[in-house]
Amino acid sequence: MLCDEVKDRLYEFIYDELSNEKIKEINEHINNCSSCKKEYEQLKLLLIDDMKDFIDLSAGIQMPEKLALKVADSIKSRAAKKFSRYAVAVCMMFILIWGIPVAAQYIIEGSFLDKYKQLDPEIASKYSNYKGEMIEKSSTMKGITFTVDAIINKKDSTSILFTVKVPKNAATNYAMPNMGMNSITIQDGLGIKYRNISSGMILRSVNEDGEIKAIMEVEPLKFYVRSLTVRITAMELGNMTVITKDNELQYDIKKKKDIYGNWQVVFGVHKS
Repeated sequence: MLCDEVKDRLYEFIYDELSNEKIKEINEHINNCSSCKKEYEQLKLLLIDDMKDFIDLSAGIQMPEKLALKVADSIKSRAAKKFSRYAVAVCMMFILIWGIPVAAQYIIEGSFLDKYKQLDPEIASKYSNYKGEMIEKSSTMKGITFTVDAIINKKDSTSILFTVKVPKNAATNYAMPNMGMNSITIQDGLGIKYRNISSGMILRSVNEDGEIKAIMEVEPLKFYVRSLTVRITAMELGNMTVITKDNELQYDIKKKKDIYGNWQVVFGVHKS
């Protein structure tokens, strides 16, 4: 196997997601290639703590005490609460009809979605019509800031809106996940992963602030999901020049290097 192919499969190799034949080939290559072995060891160190955390989590899950009694009490109390629940439902209907459109318009006008309109002109309406949630949580490592701005839960997919920002200098003005190395993962609180279902992320140019914008489509979230972890373990750094030709933006991208790290954002999800 060639070095580029081995490096692209390291993530799957560490998580034992390859065929026995591929595992054997990569093992043989790593044992005879100091460069690939070094990258493998660096990436494995980043991921091994996450494996241990998940094992500890699964071992610590216990059935709540007196669960059956609580369920029975809940069923008995439903009849007494029936009228009040109808009243609450009527109030909620008015809130849904009048309150949500106003709140959604306020959020959208707040411009936090503006930077994604170049990627998808319909992003604001999708955020309003589907189950859009503003996240705005960041992780910074080695001078690179990864921010998840929002997610949009649709029936057939979930959109993750994020940015990657790097301090600009003469040699480098952009950073983005190295997709060839499968360096970005999305998983829920039980460790279930959600794969990228689009042909690739939608990326947009570096602006004056040296920031890459991206929209990533992944599998629809499971019904039970209450938290998500979005993690990047390898960033591609380089210099991007944007020019306008025939009224269209064109990009001259010169990759400089890959940087390994653990840019991790954990946030709550409020699925109905």
